[in-house]
Amino acid sequence: MGGTLDLALSWTGHGGLHGYANSRPTSEGTHLQGLHDALRAVLGRTAPPAALTAVVSVKLDVPEFGGATRRHLDNAPARACVADAVRPALEAWLAEHPQPAAE
Repeated sequence: MGGTLDLALSWTGHGGLHGYANSRPTSEGTHLQGLHDALRAVLGRTAPPAALTAVVSVKLDVPEFGGATRRHLDNAPARACVADAVRPALEAWLAEHPQPAAE
């Protein structure tokens, strides 16, 4: 991917996914797709749980933004990198805290 990834997940009851690429807010893109992929793989749902709040932030060496407002990240490797990083961490956490996934 050529960069770094920061992620925060919380079962707060409010819900919502928030993305950032190089500190720029992004409403969609490959980093958020990777997060969705990991959530689907672990939770087996097509949409994130309503109580889940997630923030995914990538800092890329060479970011590729798209869309008229440049709020869409187009770096293809970011999707797999985010999914590959989130999946095992989320599986391990849920093994110790199964209740949030049931909500």
